[in-house]
Amino acid sequence: MQVQVTTQPAYGHLHPVVPLCRALLNAGHNVVIASSRLFRAQLEATGLDVISAGGDWLESDIGAAFPENPQHRARGESK
Repeated sequence: MQVQVTTQPAYGHLHPVVPLCRALLNAGHNVVIASSRLFRAQLEATGLDVISAGGDWLESDIGAAFPENPQHRARGESK
């Protein structure tokens, strides 16, 4: 089976799915993990096959990625 796992570009989203990906690999499946291009190095560090997908952003810089969304603006910042 071909499996593509996607994750938000953040360690807290990536780390929980890595064991699942490895279990799928050990069961003989083809697995690729996908996230933002800016998060590619972190994905590659897992040793899994990687593709870039979606918008170019990082969870750690969500305010810059989605400035139009007021819930992502830094506290005290107004628009």
